[in-house]
Amino acid sequence: MAEQFDKHTLKNGMVLLGESMEAGGAAAFGFMLPSGAAVLDEGCCGAGNVITDWIFRGAGNKNSRELSDALDGLGLHRASSVGSSYITIGAALEAGNLAEAIELYADIILRASLEEDQFELARQLAVDSVLALEDDPRQNVMLKLREQFYPSPLGRSTIGDIDELKALKAEKTRQIIKDNFNLSQTIF
Repeated sequence: MAEQFDKHTLKNGMVLLGESMEAGGAAAFGFMLPSGAAVLDEGCCGAGNVITDWIFRGAGNKNSRELSDALDGLGLHRASSVGSSYITIGAALEAGNLAEAIELYADIILRASLEEDQFELARQLAVDSVLALEDDPRQNVMLKLREQFYPSPLGRSTIGDIDELKALKAEKTRQIIKDNFNLSQTIF
């Protein structure tokens, strides 16, 4: 059976792609934000990983704990990833909680708190992810192959670079979010 997708472009330019599911009890969604590793400025390798954590540390009128509790209260199974072109954030959940979940994600994308103290925690987690590559030779080899065979910036590591992460500042990362979280280039 051929898959059927619905496509709609909103007035703000955001593209909505949808697929109907027979079993209506579950739903899943994802936002592809144009902030992947190849899109970022030189010297910001790993900023995408910092961003995927930092934006979930408070948004809208909720602090980090309140936001986490609200997401958990909806039963979301959350996921995020950084690719060459996009940061992807999304979740799977019970269909009845979809509207509330999308409202929370709107706050995360458009009104993240981006507090300085939370930045340091997010940056340290990104550094730890790079250090953890020593324990994952398969992923480390794949990153090295990508770096070797794709021209810059497409070959840039999606995990990060220790020196560039340590040099990354909250102000620069806020600017990356402001410049790149462009709804007219976002896919939902």
